[in-house]
Amino acid sequence: MIFAPRMRIDIGTAVSLAIGAFAAGAGLAFFFDARNGGRRRALLRDQLVHTRNVARRELHFRTRDLSNRARGTIAEARRFVAREEVSDDVLVERVRAKLGHVCSHAGAIEVKAKAEGTIELKGPIPAIEYPQVLAAIRLVPGVHHIDDDLEVQGFKGAEPSLQGREERQGDARESIV
Repeated sequence: MIFAPRMRIDIGTAVSLAIGAFAAGAGLAFFFDARNGGRRRALLRDQLVHTRNVARRELHFRTRDLSNRARGTIAEARRFVAREEVSDDVLVERVRAKLGHVCSHAGAIEVKAKAEGTIELKGPIPAIEYPQVLAAIRLVPGVHHIDDDLEVQGFKGAEPSLQGREERQGDARESIV
């Protein structure tokens, strides 16, 4: 007679094994049922294929988004490293577009481009808008220097070209954190 060593199994382990075996049997019976098992297996297969397709699509979108963000970051970094030379007309239009975002009376400001990225500004400007206008123009690609001949006005009533509209609070993109 061969003696096997006795294994002691506590009651908790025995109950866990019994419940696991019952669940496995029920699952097999559920999926291999003669009547509805084929339908259930097809549904499970379809759900797994759908999940795989959604994961692939999401991975594709995330990778493309990450690639676009990386290219944008590299382009922004290059813009700050390399001095961009643009035509005077393009530079004036860029500055005028930026002025429209940060200044309440952009039409009152005369913008001229000089050689090598120098911008000349003339005209009246409300004192409250003066610092943000200069800061915004310094960030325009291609602007290397500003000749500031702006006439800073203490209040809007003094200058006819500054009457009418309210002051702008800054570029909408700059206020988003």
